[in-house]
Amino acid sequence: MFRFFDFRCWHGLAAGVLLVWAVESSAVADTRKEADALLARCLETQGVTDKIRFKATVEVHMTSPEDRPLHHLINLSAARDGKRVDIAGFYELIDRDAESSHRWRSVLNKDLLVSYQIPLQDFKAGKKPKSGSATKQVETGFLTAVGVLYHTFALDGYFPNSDGKRLAQLARECADLHVRGTERIAASECTVVEGRGPYGSIALWIAPDRGFLPLKVTYEKISGDLLLAGQKVSSDMIMTHLPGRPGLAGGLCALTEVEVVRQGDTFLTVGGKLTQTVRATDGQETVDDLVMKRTQLTVKPRFDRSDFAIDLEDGCRITNQDDRGSGVVYIWKDGNVVVADPEFGGEPVPLMPKGQSRFFWIWGLVGLACLLVSALAVLVHRKAKANPR
Repeated sequence: MFRFFDFRCWHGLAAGVLLVWAVESSAVADTRKEADALLARCLETQGVTDKIRFKATVEVHMTSPEDRPLHHLINLSAARDGKRVDIAGFYELIDRDAESSHRWRSVLNKDLLVSYQIPLQDFKAGKKPKSGSATKQVETGFLTAVGVLYHTFALDGYFPNSDGKRLAQLARECADLHVRGTERIAASECTVVEGRGPYGSIALWIAPDRGFLPLKVTYEKISGDLLLAGQKVSSDMIMTHLPGRPGLAGGLCALTEVEVVRQGDTFLTVGGKLTQTVRATDGQETVDDLVMKRTQLTVKPRFDRSDFAIDLEDGCRITNQDDRGSGVVYIWKDGNVVVADPEFGGEPVPLMPKGQSRFFWIWGLVGLACLLVSALAVLVHRKAKANPR
């Protein structure tokens, strides 16, 4: 008979608990090794897209706020060579504000990034852009390039606010990385790998028969999780586009309906549905659905002179993002950014050394509300202020 004052019983119970704990700890350690090995194989396959060229279509449906365009269509072409990125395309607003549709071009190299956009009707009429944006903050430029939802780099493993890293890499850094189990998606038996770390909770459904690429991904952040290095999800981040201007509570990105194809001796992700849900502190949510489809993929392409080369005309007004408050006027001249007139700040000074000027990129498009502001948000907010209804 068990008695609470019988020390032999308590010793036996303690030994049993320790045995169970040891077995469970060993099992967790074993699944961590398995999970880490799967993620390593995943990163190996995804790594082939570090040098790639492709075209893509993206159809976007948004749920709120209702006073903004909710249906968008993007057609883009992209080239990537490591951290050099060149993206250009047409952004069409379908359900309203069609006059705000535009063509954009963004180019990034190791020294400088530049971007511009021009109304679609002006571009079709053969007009050239009259203004652009430039910065030397190229690391921020890369985070933006791979983090913007409609650039489709989520198909290569990069998500908004993953700090320029693939989610498989962030998952490997999670202290509690483990295998949850297996789950079938379409014809593939997937191993579900998950973990929680400083950047939030990550889960990947990895398919060994599809080059160890994930056929489903979820990435969630709550209050206190890192958005980027040094910046956390906080209610102090005001969601200005929502009624009542609530704070940011967190968000969830999910990649589903993934399409993987075999190309030569590797596998490539060519399509999927990305759903981003952003949660406010008062319970409001915004939901963006993006259906992405890539075509004409070339791995390790041969780049030509037109790749990574900005096509702004001399005299184009440039917003120098590194010197916004000085009042100095900058222009594009001879493939560089210079002070427009000595009257505004002395002799013309290039943003980068002469001769390093043919490759650039985008400033300021981004993913999660209140931290990164997408080009669309900037466009719509500016238009709203200029033309209040």
